[in-house]
Amino acid sequence: MCCSQIAHVDSAPVLPSYKKRCVHRTSNLLIITALLVVAVLLLALSPSSQTTGEHRSTARLRGLAKTLRYAMNSEVDIVVQERSGGFGFSREELFGDRDGKAVYAAMRMDEAVFMKQLKDKLRRTKAWNYVIAKSDSIIDVHDIVASFTITMRGALNTEYLVIAFNGSGTVDRRGKPGGHVNWSLRGHLERDGMRVTFFNRTQAEERGTHLSDDSCSSEFS
Repeated sequence: MCCSQIAHVDSAPVLPSYKKRCVHRTSNLLIITALLVVAVLLLALSPSSQTTGEHRSTARLRGLAKTLRYAMNSEVDIVVQERSGGFGFSREELFGDRDGKAVYAAMRMDEAVFMKQLKDKLRRTKAWNYVIAKSDSIIDVHDIVASFTITMRGALNTEYLVIAFNGSGTVDRRGKPGGHVNWSLRGHLERDGMRVTFFNRTQAEERGTHLSDDSCSSEFS
């Protein structure tokens, strides 16, 4: 109903308020829909007849439902700030018109897919390697093409450093948590535990490595 009201409002300053409400309500509807889907799946899995694998699936579904309920009741403010490159990456380009709740819910539902989609947005830089990592990571990379930060405040208090680069380098998270939500990588790389080494084009060709690797294509701890 709020969208139809916009068409009858003549005062321009009121429009952003109505638009924000529409986006907010749409995000809540998406989260509610996801909760309903999870609830139906849980009902379909009768506890008395579940196998071991089905028990694990039920546990994951219950965890997802808890995450979605938390996301619906959580406020998350997201700020994107460019550091270098002049590509003009913005919150709108990375996340569209989704509000903080919807972005947070999407990340919690599938961290690998969420990070992969973010890295896909970096393709227009035409860089050789990409890094998205929490700011507590030790990052040393060269020939940077573009970089920016994604800061999340509220239910999730964290900052990500996003870098597209053509050179070699390292990302080190030794002694820190892993997983897609903490670091996500794409490019010509080699992993040794919680430390990753990136190769520039010349190094990759010397090693006979011509295919880019993506941490989201497999389990990544």
